[in-house]
Amino acid sequence: HIKNAIESADLAIVSYQINASNINCIPNKVIEYLAHQLPFLCEKSSNWERIGKEVNMCFSYENDRINVTEMVEWYRNITFNYPINQFVWEEESQKLNDLAKKLILE
Repeated sequence: HIKNAIESADLAIVSYQINASNINCIPNKVIEYLAHQLPFLCEKSSNWERIGKEVNMCFSYENDRINVTEMVEWYRNITFNYPINQFVWEEESQKLNDLAKKLILE
């Protein structure tokens, strides 16, 4: 259901109050959005903003204030400038399976 919702969405919101316990974290949903090339909105100065900006996939806001004109302009000009496979779980899961097999057999 989550995958279908992500695939049918045009834009997502990553909304967490930034604090000491999450400032260095990346929410799983950010990785899922990137894997499905779903652009997202997020709070400025978050670790997930940095990652989203690196690949031109997020528009950040501050204090719950969004400049709608700027956001619409950003959204109209989104280009996916990263290889999607770096975020795909199927590739990483095979590496995990191989490692688990190796550890069990040793």
